[in-house]
Amino acid sequence: MKLHFKNPDGTESSQFFYYVPILGTLEKMFQDPIVREEFANPRVRKPGILQDFYDGSVYQENEFFHQNVEGLEIILFEDALEITNLASSAKGKHEIQTVYMSLGNASPGWRSNSSNIQLVALCKDKEYEPSFYRPLLTDLKILETEGIEIFPGKVMKGFLAFKSGDNLGSHRFSGFVENFSRSECFCRYCLLARKDFVPEFPWFPRRTEVNYNEAAGVLKSNENLESCQGIEFDSEFNELKFYHVTRGLPPCLGHDMFEGWAAYDLYLYLKALINRANPWFTFDYINTKIDTFKYSVEDGQT
Repeated sequence: MKLHFKNPDGTESSQFFYYVPILGTLEKMFQDPIVREEFANPRVRKPGILQDFYDGSVYQENEFFHQNVEGLEIILFEDALEITNLASSAKGKHEIQTVYMSLGNASPGWRSNSSNIQLVALCKDKEYEPSFYRPLLTDLKILETEGIEIFPGKVMKGFLAFKSGDNLGSHRFSGFVENFSRSECFCRYCLLARKDFVPEFPWFPRRTEVNYNEAAGVLKSNENLESCQGIEFDSEFNELKFYHVTRGLPPCLGHDMFEGWAAYDLYLYLKALINRANPWFTFDYINTKIDTFKYSVEDGQT
């Protein structure tokens, strides 16, 4: 697909990207009896226990859930893909921005299987513009208002439950500032100011749909402002009836934990537990567990 847009200097540019229509993807998915069977399995909730996203208050308070108990729940995931050798001079030159989709109605094990995760869109990261999401947004609006026929004679509506990804991808998806090292307000969850970001600081007001829209309104009324309260532009996804970026961008465990603090902090925890007066275990014990663990074929190669 090709979209035209205006640059900040007034010139016009175009952007090429690939989009796999989610409405067609959903229709094809439900032609598979295995998908229909998984969709029909009832959810088992345990009072007082958070075991999935639908147990949280964000989901429970969403009007779509109350109006469409059996509605389709779309989960989006976005990340960049490096298609060249990371050690080569071409690193970053051909980086691809990718968007995937899974169904939140399915069990966690089913929807996390790679064969059940569907491709939505691709574009070169260097050519990324917010217009990249417009065809997807159009289909999500149709899914909210008109729905699709997933079974013969059965039309079902759906909504965007949440979108996951790394911090950079989530911020430019939602209109928040992308400069985390210098921006005054850099958090997408609260109104923490950089000057107050110290070892001990009080709680700050959470970002809400109300204060987000107020800041976006200030930006629209003053073209000279580059940002307001950490917001650079009003995300088009806020046009959806049952979604707003302040309640639909959860942290990503893969990025924040496995590629973030865990690689460093976990070692310190293990070292402290081993070197204490009464050690909990030894390095030999840990190494034996690692060597004898039954890894999957993919994990065993890393």
